Amino acid sequence: MIRSFFQIIILDGIMSIVSCLGITFVTLIVLLISILFTRPDLLGICNNSNSYVPSECWWLIILLVLILTVIMMSILIDAFSFTVKSIFVCYFIDKEMYQAHGSAQNTTDSYKPFASSDLKTHMKESKDMGSQKIEEYSQSHEEFSVPVQYEPDDFSFPCEPPTQTYSSAYPTAEQQTSYPAAK
Repeated sequence: MIRSFFQIIILDGIMSIVSCLGITFVTLIVLLISILFTRPDLLGICNNSNSYVPSECWWLIILLVLILTVIMMSILIDAFSFTVKSIFVCYFIDKEMYQAHGSAQNTTDSYKPFASSDLKTHMKESKDMGSQKIEEYSQSHEEFSVPVQYEPDDFSFPCEPPTQTYSSAYPTAEQQTSYPAAK
C-alpha cells in the first residue's frame, strides 16, 4: 500500500499544477475579453469619443470580472480535481490489491475487483473488440507482443446471491397484523 501512497502524493502535485495552470489560463482569457468589452479604444477598435466607452472606473468592472472568474474557476477546478483524484485513488488501490492477491494465476478468490453484470458484459465486448484489433495489428507487426491479458473471471466478486428479494423484505397486506382501534 505504500506505493499507492506515493502515487497519490505525486497525483496531488500534478493536479495542483494543472489547477494553477487552468485558473491562470482562463483568467487571462477573461481579462482580455473584459478589456475588449469595457475599453475597446485601448486596442484601437473604436475611438474615445464613443459614448459606449466608460471614461471613469472601467478598471472596477474588470476587477470585479476577474474576482468572479477566479472564484468560479476555483470551484470548477476543485470539483474536477476531486473527481480525478477519486478515480485515480480507486485505481491505485485496486491495482495494488490485485497485484498482491488476485492475479490471473491465483486460483483462490482472496481479492478480485468488483464489477456489475452490465459492466462485465461491456468489458467482455470491449475485450473482444480489442482482441480483434490486437490480432489484426500483430499480424502486420511481427515484433508486437501483448503485455497483459485478463481472463473473464478476473473481474468477478465471489458472493452469495441475496437471501431475500425486495418483495419478500416487506410484508404484503395479508401478512400485516391489524392493530386494535384506539379508544
